[in-house]
Amino acid sequence: MESVYALMFFLGSITRHRPTDLLDALEGRYGAFIREFLATQPRQFVFEIACEFRKQEVSQAAVV
Repeated sequence: MESVYALMFFLGSITRHRPTDLLDALEGRYGAFIREFLATQPRQFVFEIACEFRKQEVSQAAVV
């Protein structure tokens, strides 16, 4: 979870202080990874926090 926080902090910092660097990163070698990370992590973060609070694994129920 610390690595997710660190990456989000880094992305937030370059968004604020060097927005052109973020645009370059999105167009560069790791652009697909960054886009996927930003698309999936907000929801994943909620589950990680829930696991920490409950001290057990928490998962989303399957839709039938």
